[in-house]
Amino acid sequence: MNITLEQWADIASIGAAIIAIGALVYTASQVHASTKVNRAQFWLEIRKMFAEHWDIHLKLRNREWSLTPPSDEELAKLEAYMGLFEHCEKMLKEGLLDWETFKAIYGYRVHNLLCDLIVVREKLIARRSGWLVFIKLLGRMCNEIPQRRYLSGYWDINTNKWKLWWGFVDLEEGSSSYDTFEDLERSFADKFEELTIKESGLTHAWLMSKTDVVSQWPSPHEQPSNSDAKQQDNVALGGAIAQQPISTRASITLLTRRPHTETRRYRIRFYPHTKAR
Repeated sequence: MNITLEQWADIASIGAAIIAIGALVYTASQVHASTKVNRAQFWLEIRKMFAEHWDIHLKLRNREWSLTPPSDEELAKLEAYMGLFEHCEKMLKEGLLDWETFKAIYGYRVHNLLCDLIVVREKLIARRSGWLVFIKLLGRMCNEIPQRRYLSGYWDINTNKWKLWWGFVDLEEGSSSYDTFEDLERSFADKFEELTIKESGLTHAWLMSKTDVVSQWPSPHEQPSNSDAKQQDNVALGGAIAQQPISTRASITLLTRRPHTETRRYRIRFYPHTKAR
């Protein structure tokens, strides 16, 4: 069979197309492999960054600050540690990090931060406006982190007023400001009684002067030990931690020491719930 010159040209074109497709497939496979390698190297670099904060990670994991408050140097290191999580949140937002991988590797570290009351009270409540990016990360983990409601009365350095705040670490339920500590004190007692009968109840409450914790609930001797706390928090990430079961009706005494004045005693009755939010 005689093949014309035109037919030879068609065969050559088909052959060139096949070779081009093969080259594209090869290039794509190489790019994919290179991307996987680069991504793996990226994750290893992030691991090195977290390793630089190993001492803070251990203190949080071992609940050391529940017994001894952190020093100024440790607080600075804590802020750098939390700042690293903020950088991760920005990379997650840009699609540079894979959320499922990040959650699987570092989710428990976020959980350890939220189990430390110093972090919750001083950073995520009293200085909340400075940690909005970190709170966005908590928003991604809303179904994985413990759902605990907090109430805190404190001096707001941003507004130079007394402030009452209540809500969850990832969700502020409300706040109000006052000109005097006495007004804050009265509203604190009223809000305390209101929140303890809500679904999910109240986990912790603090009333603070400009320098000290004036009153807190539960009182330090009523709070669980480190081993008990770890046992309570030993749940898989992916579900909220339920409240500890207690009697169907209870009453507590909340002692509030007014700065440089008398001690007031509030008798508060509440109906605790065991269902998590």
